[in-house]
Amino acid sequence: MKNTINVNYFKELNAPEKCYWLGFITADGSITPKRNKVSFMLKSTDIDILYKFKKAINTTNKIAVYDRYDKRTNKIYHLSSLQVCSAPFTQNLCTTGIDYDKSKHFDFSKIPLEYMDDFVRGLIDGDGGIMKSRLKIISTLEFINFLKSYYADIKFNCLIQIKDNVWGICIHKDRLKFLTRIYENNKVCLNRKKVEYENLKISVGSEIKYTDVNVEVSVYKNGEFIGKYDSLTSCAKELNLITCCISNQLAGRVKTHKGYTFKRGQTFIIKHLKNGKQIKYTSTSR
Repeated sequence: MKNTINVNYFKELNAPEKCYWLGFITADGSITPKRNKVSFMLKSTDIDILYKFKKAINTTNKIAVYDRYDKRTNKIYHLSSLQVCSAPFTQNLCTTGIDYDKSKHFDFSKIPLEYMDDFVRGLIDGDGGIMKSRLKIISTLEFINFLKSYYADIKFNCLIQIKDNVWGICIHKDRLKFLTRIYENNKVCLNRKKVEYENLKISVGSEIKYTDVNVEVSVYKNGEFIGKYDSLTSCAKELNLITCCISNQLAGRVKTHKGYTFKRGQTFIIKHLKNGKQIKYTSTSR
């Protein structure tokens, strides 16, 4: 069966979600015009964003989950990837001002200013860094200079050249003010980065220690339901399995794993209080 896709998704930048995905692709996507391919390769912990992109462009392409050994670090990395191969889809994407050389230069003049916050959120989700003391944004020098003028009420700090025309700029004092504008009441974002922003909002005197995200997993053995776990980690530990193998089956890459099948349930935000208690509630952002 041939995979489907909305090839006209990027034909017009007329919605905030489209500009978010444009920013995310600019930061963390790969465009190969000769093969008419758009692809992502992310850590498996960020697989939620690939499911969101699949839904946005209405594609039936599968998300691949696998392990990769890096001899430089002597570590095994759990990765997730999604590839979209379509000439009209790729061509429409490239008309927005980004192409295979997007990391060095891109035409951001085509992004509607009313959706600039969404585009920037995509950049941060893809290749930005939200830390306790600073926010780091990575882009071209031209776009960073544009940011400094567009967000005139924000104080931008040190500018560092990473390579060629790839630069990073930090925001210290105004980082929470900036992130509030970017992440509050948004249509789509990476769960992990939203949690990092929520943690940054927590004041020193707050009763909340930290916040994380868990995905509920139901387990079946030979078709029979055997239990439900509140996270991939607890499920893997209880069944003596590797977490990425469960992710593999959830993504549809394999039908079963050691006789088990898994079903993804709700995504929960969990707030850990300083007194040891937890507050758990359903995430609406996935």
